[in-house]
Amino acid sequence: MTLTIDTPTSNDPYQWWPSGTVDVLPSGPTLLLYYTLAHPNAAPSNGMMGSQMTINGPQETWRYPSQQSYMSDLQSIGFTYGDTLTLTARLYDSSFNLVASSTTITGGNIPAPIYPPPMVIPDVAAAVTVRLKRAPQIQALCDDRVSIVLKSSWNMPKYAIIISSAGGAGPDQETDRHFARLDIRFFGPGDDYNVRSRNAMTLWRTAHPVLVPPVALRISTAFHAAHCIVHNIRQDLEPMRITEPGTDWPIVLVPYVVSYMASPI
Repeated sequence: MTLTIDTPTSNDPYQWWPSGTVDVLPSGPTLLLYYTLAHPNAAPSNGMMGSQMTINGPQETWRYPSQQSYMSDLQSIGFTYGDTLTLTARLYDSSFNLVASSTTITGGNIPAPIYPPPMVIPDVAAAVTVRLKRAPQIQALCDDRVSIVLKSSWNMPKYAIIISSAGGAGPDQETDRHFARLDIRFFGPGDDYNVRSRNAMTLWRTAHPVLVPPVALRISTAFHAAHCIVHNIRQDLEPMRITEPGTDWPIVLVPYVVSYMASPI
């Protein structure tokens, strides 16, 4: 004796009207549907749907009495969107002995969490570092000593530039534009404090036009590097002559504000 349950065309149990076939009927047949219901973050529940199936000849097809009764039974067992429902048909004879079981159908799978695709976050400090490193006038003084960290291998004091993130204003959500403050420290070589201080100021005077080109030159302030589109850079405060903490090296500290796109390239 073979009992089948039709595979639904929709994965949504609310769109089903369970049906199937049986090749041979016992005397006094009773055909019922049994369910397993899985809720997110809860143990599955099992039971029997509330209505007996209607069997029609001569091909011995069966179906829920009506789609309305199926919907009512579905709601009464507590099915909601996001649950997983599994149905199995079971056929009994007049003595209520189990004579056949169908395969199962499952639908309403618990949706998987939706995550954004992997993406690179723009690194504005790295972008400015690349901008300075590529400038020939900076290379002539600093060689490769332009970084976001002060490296012990540089054997300081020498000409060097350190770019540090220092917060900034909140983003403009409408234009997808962010604003970052960068504290840029300029170092200079020399045998005494005054010479180092003067050379650090010379390095800043060399680097500043790279960061903020004079308007008269009509050079675009926009560039892209390190997956970041930079719109412009502006000087936030006048240069400050201070001493690098933990050393006797005079430096020039200049805060800049960088406008850049939040979306990476």
